[in-house]
Amino acid sequence: MGAPSIAPVDALHQVDAWEVPFAAAGVTRAAGAVATHGDAARTVRLASVTKPITALATLVAAEEGVVDLDEPAGPPGSTVRHLLAHASGLPFEGATPIARPGRRR
Repeated sequence: MGAPSIAPVDALHQVDAWEVPFAAAGVTRAAGAVATHGDAARTVRLASVTKPITALATLVAAEEGVVDLDEPAGPPGSTVRHLLAHASGLPFEGATPIARPGRRR
């Protein structure tokens, strides 16, 4: 897979046009943040909303060809698809698999 374009970084400035009391956005890579816009230091309590946000971002990346859903990720034998479906074999807490990949907990 090729490197993603820098267009998402340029799009961060669209946050200014969003009519909400507070908004921030960022682009990250494995080494960390590439760019941020808005008050990136502000803590926003999202609770479990982070799971669907992460899933959506992953699916958009897959649609754009940046992420392969069948790429290995997590415990041996697991894929990105398994992680998104909560079927990687990982427990709610801890890093030791409790089931084989592909089996929902």
